[in-house]
Amino acid sequence: MDRFGEHVFELEAIPPATLQRYLEEAIDAVIDVDLFNAEVDREKQDAAYLQGIRRRAHAMLGDLGQEGA
Repeated sequence: MDRFGEHVFELEAIPPATLQRYLEEAIDAVIDVDLFNAEVDREKQDAAYLQGIRRRAHAMLGDLGQEGA
């Protein structure tokens, strides 16, 4: 009690499905799902763009700088 106070809960005693529901409810209470999903979409677009740049750079540079090339 000195270290953690009176309001201590043993989360491992909660069934996993119930704990997951509690966590989802807590997150849903504070997150703007539309903005989150929009950010996830932007990250996917950025990743695709960067992959395209990598592919083009590799195609242009080929084996440049590799030993024996």
